[in-house]
Amino acid sequence: MVKMCCIFTMMIFITKFLLGALLLFTCTIVKAQPPTVGLLKHSAEAFAGYTLFSGSTNTYLIDNCGQMVHQWQSSYRPAATFYLLENGDLIRPVKTNEPTNFRGGGIGGGIEWLDWNGNLIWFFDYAETNSHHQHHDIEILPNGNILILAWEYKTSEEAIAAGRSPKTIAAELWPTQIVEVKPILPDSAAIVWQWHLWDHLIQDADNTKINYGEVAAHPEKLDINFKDDLSTRADWIHANALLHVKQFDWIVFSSKHNHEIYVIDHSTTTEEAAGSAGGKYNKGGDFLYRWGNPRAYRRGIPTDQKFFDQHDVTFIEATATTPAQFLVFNNGTSRGNEGGFYSTVVSIELPIDELGNFMLSENEAHLPNHYYFEYEDAEDRTKLYSANGSSAQRLANGNTLIAEGNTGYFVEINALKEPVWIYQNPVTAGFIFEQGVDLTLAEGAALSPRARRYALDYPAFYNKDVSPKGKIELNAYEDDCEIKTSISTVFYKDAKVTYDPISKLLIVESNLIHNLLLFDLNGRFAKASYQKNTLQINGLNKGVYFVVIEKEGKHFTKKMMLY
Repeated sequence: MVKMCCIFTMMIFITKFLLGALLLFTCTIVKAQPPTVGLLKHSAEAFAGYTLFSGSTNTYLIDNCGQMVHQWQSSYRPAATFYLLENGDLIRPVKTNEPTNFRGGGIGGGIEWLDWNGNLIWFFDYAETNSHHQHHDIEILPNGNILILAWEYKTSEEAIAAGRSPKTIAAELWPTQIVEVKPILPDSAAIVWQWHLWDHLIQDADNTKINYGEVAAHPEKLDINFKDDLSTRADWIHANALLHVKQFDWIVFSSKHNHEIYVIDHSTTTEEAAGSAGGKYNKGGDFLYRWGNPRAYRRGIPTDQKFFDQHDVTFIEATATTPAQFLVFNNGTSRGNEGGFYSTVVSIELPIDELGNFMLSENEAHLPNHYYFEYEDAEDRTKLYSANGSSAQRLANGNTLIAEGNTGYFVEINALKEPVWIYQNPVTAGFIFEQGVDLTLAEGAALSPRARRYALDYPAFYNKDVSPKGKIELNAYEDDCEIKTSISTVFYKDAKVTYDPISKLLIVESNLIHNLLLFDLNGRFAKASYQKNTLQINGLNKGVYFVVIEKEGKHFTKKMMLY
């Protein structure tokens, strides 16, 4: 007998009593009074997974029924974000209150690395008086290194020497730096790469300075004198988000005060990153692309501005039917408050070729000149408004998860822009709200700079306890929301299921493949893959499993024995 890790049995008939298959959700609140915190809306269209967010000092993981499945406790409040590694570890920048001269919004200073059980693995301070200070965001690179977004300190004398107008300079400036560090456990790191905005400035105010030039002719550099109402602030551009795009080795960061996002080349050496040549795109550390406010490089007028104090930026890969995009939470504060302040979630189509080269005009504003996608609350456009933080994430099923950061209001919308899941974070800075509280009387329910949904098959959850552990909110309502299992009674005879012992992949050959889900004999979810014909099954305990194939609302099952 040929030895195999898996033996697949005959196709079975499925009865209504058999546990298995597609995750279906129902939620009916049994209280007469509607809920005000926690789970507010739920449907089967919500993307199956776990949502990660911070509340006060703790970081929470909840299922789609609003049940907490895990939490990490800390002594620090988050700077702005967090990252769940594939092994279940949590890495996040935190507010350390280091006594430096940096005092801006989103201030951090330290990076905290906790394992699944909350044990501290690594803590790194990146804050030093009159030198540098981490803020807002970090990014985990594929090689395990970490990108750090930070301010660096420049005196007024240094700023004027770099061409800053003496009329718009206070005592100091805090330009952006991005450093790549290799963690050295338990509390140090080696800087292996760095980029400084200070190396990529232009100005037309002082022709005696080396960076003097025509601003409109050099969109690859930042005008050190551009800023209208906030020109005298030390945190003059206020970078607030950091992203690495592995496909093209881009680094992307967002500037709230300039209302732009910028793309730079990460493939450079540190020396090349300080200049204008070298790297994959031969631009050195200059901007490969910028978008959101062409006035910032003298190629637009006020009506051309598209970003308004935006936060977060994520990359959406191109598909056969959709282009590559950047997705952004567009806060809208500087847009004005006609009819009330409001925020939107928008995406832009990237003008790139298959190699990641940006196709730009030499004289016009960078394309596109319109959004590819735009969403605002259809019933109340002010509902999503947040002056600070916030995030947007495109999910694998095409839905979009939005986190309004000021009050901790999370909403998932489908492709038709209809809400399919809503959750109100009940955790604020000093306490947890009780169910039924009138949030209109609560000054900012919870500051949640971001929220991220991780699919059920994300490796972090393999062999982890993600069973429901109760609602986060106090005095929680009882409801009948649960993750149920049901299987169609359709007999499926055309699927060919094979196992590759080398790659440990379950391979299903069928014209109907869309989603693959794996359940154990007791109906407990084990693993899943979406829009694929393969399923990675290493790390499972031996026993009987049901492979569920889902396509267009139909569900088919094969039984397998894993030895």
